[in-house]
Amino acid sequence: MTLRFAIPRLLFASLVLAVVSPGFIRAEDAAPKQPLASFATPQAAFAAFAQAQDAQDWPRAWSCLTPALQDAEAFEALFQLGLRDAKALEKWTRPETEWPKVQPKNEEEQRQFVVSMIKDKPGVYAAVCKLRAEADDPTDWKAPLQKVVVKGDRAQGVVTRYLHSLERKGGQPAVKVSTEYDSPVYFQNGKAGWMLDLQTAAEAAKREAAAP
Repeated sequence: MTLRFAIPRLLFASLVLAVVSPGFIRAEDAAPKQPLASFATPQAAFAAFAQAQDAQDWPRAWSCLTPALQDAEAFEALFQLGLRDAKALEKWTRPETEWPKVQPKNEEEQRQFVVSMIKDKPGVYAAVCKLRAEADDPTDWKAPLQKVVVKGDRAQGVVTRYLHSLERKGGQPAVKVSTEYDSPVYFQNGKAGWMLDLQTAAEAAKREAAAP
């Protein structure tokens, strides 16, 4: 099988991993590279990110993320765009001559393989952010960051989000029902300050253990 035909399979396989697992996990030995923005506190980092999203300033929002989270967001953005239009894979990935010569051997290598093929990670992120902003029920970026806990160079907080569904009782018209939940947000502090980050394996395990 050539790499060209392997790409869609890699994307779909990786999506399954994202659905059944706690999500992307930041490698403990992968020290974040210096990001594009700098914030003194996790609250300041989240405020800047949320304001950028609300203003649809996608480059500014992108600069609030660690490289690890940027890779995860770019990966998911490519997949979402690919589901909407198969030609998105050609638009956002590098030409075949620049693809890695060795096919991935495991799940993590699959993700890294796909990310390495994206030729414009900020661009693909901006494209999917624009689609999300134009959705019927866009994210409320004015929701505050709460319950912030800082431990060394790691921090975690939550933002209240809502799951929306339609419920119909008897012969009555369907009614929109909103269910509140806490969405966790993770942060990493480095030489350039606090940035939004992926959860670590330890944080993911702790969250899973605390789940009802």
